[in-house]
Amino acid sequence: MEGTRMCPSCGKMLPPDAPLGLCPQCLIQSGFNTATDPGSQSMQSGFEPPSLEELSKLFPHLEILEFLGRGGMGAVYKARQPRLDRFVALKILRPAVSGSGFAERFNREARALARLNHPRIVTVHDFGVAGDLHYLVMEYVDGPNLRQTERSGRLTPEQALRIVPQICEALQFAHDQGIVHRDIKPENILLDKDGRIKITDFGIAKLVGVNADRSSLTGARDVVGTPHYMAPEQIENPSDVDHRADIYSLGVVFYEMLTGELPLGRFAPPSKRVEVDVRLDEVVLRSLEKERDRRYQQAAQIKTHVETISGSPQPSIVQTPPYREPITYIYIPALALYGAQALMLVPAELAIFREDLNAAFGWIVLNLMVLMVSYITWGVLHYECWKALPERYRATTPGRAAGFLFIPLFNFVWVFISMTKLAKGFNAWRADFPELPVRNMSALAVTKAITFVCYWTLAWIPGLVSAVALADLLVFALYYRGIVFNANLMIRPRKAITT
Repeated sequence: MEGTRMCPSCGKMLPPDAPLGLCPQCLIQSGFNTATDPGSQSMQSGFEPPSLEELSKLFPHLEILEFLGRGGMGAVYKARQPRLDRFVALKILRPAVSGSGFAERFNREARALARLNHPRIVTVHDFGVAGDLHYLVMEYVDGPNLRQTERSGRLTPEQALRIVPQICEALQFAHDQGIVHRDIKPENILLDKDGRIKITDFGIAKLVGVNADRSSLTGARDVVGTPHYMAPEQIENPSDVDHRADIYSLGVVFYEMLTGELPLGRFAPPSKRVEVDVRLDEVVLRSLEKERDRRYQQAAQIKTHVETISGSPQPSIVQTPPYREPITYIYIPALALYGAQALMLVPAELAIFREDLNAAFGWIVLNLMVLMVSYITWGVLHYECWKALPERYRATTPGRAAGFLFIPLFNFVWVFISMTKLAKGFNAWRADFPELPVRNMSALAVTKAITFVCYWTLAWIPGLVSAVALADLLVFALYYRGIVFNANLMIRPRKAITT
């Protein structure tokens, strides 16, 4: 459409208050990017960074020391604050756009960044406009970023295990403040001269639940991030991104640190590529789950697991949430209800032998009522067990996992197919954990299917009711306890497996 202007960097439609042809997202992003590659798009753009003399006039309270580099549409300088006797990074954005709308959004974003006061996050000291330049005064980190460190030689597993918990500390703090980074990558992970981690480039973060109106600097529908490090939901549904996208990106960074490669396509676990602790496979692969509900839900959980493997916990700044064993919360009520409906058949059968039909009828009706609730919890339990399986080990679909339990006659087929495939998936998963005790889940799955069929066919014969019901209950308890036991051990911190 004539008159419509597009951002030359990202191709998005420009807002009316961006007369210089820069969308707010690209402008703020460029201010944090310190790339200095001469072949980059930034070097070919028409923006000429101001000279040290020009900046000295605009910032009389700073000593402008040297030009560090330029990003997509901005420049970075090393400066000194004489009054505080400290070095800072002065980040200059391209010549300021006009219009109060942009200024308001920029100020809101900068204030949000300044709120992130954490030892492992680059601090925003000040921001504003000098002349026609938007700027940010930030903490100066005297050291390379993770990408530069990797280029000098692949990191050792020991180094990766020291770096990841520090990244988790920073992310957990930001997430607790309602801020999602959305662009975790090696370039945004800085190492100071003492080897400590500093996370930078929160300038394109999505503020979750904070200033999340239409005027937010980073639009809710904008696809923000670096392709190879972005979680699937960042591409598929950018308006519905939460902190778990950062966990996926961290998984990519972790995999790359261990193997020197990106986890693209059908990639092998880290231990298959290089000599690393096989226990790291589950940490990395769980972080890289396509479904965010199946990833770690908190960065602090990754920190705990990595420190358990490395055996060298670092002082924690973030309070790790209490660990809750998966599946157990539904296994216990499911077993209680399944047992209740089975045990009710014992007095029902005794009443039949006494020819007390009223009592027998009452027990049978009560049994059927409890049985319906029991089967609902059984279906939920079975589905939760299926969800606990890593995606690569799922041998059945969600529908087959629980949906056919209530279909008469077809449920006879369901128990044989779904329960045996669930057992097969857990057997394959358990093969990655040689220290776990061996359990014949497939045999229990077939036995449970047989007792289930017998329950609905032979159990109506007087004299067999209690025996079949109790046998079915016993196999139910053994089968699902085995599934839950394995899942809890394979998901929880590995310390629990070896003790």
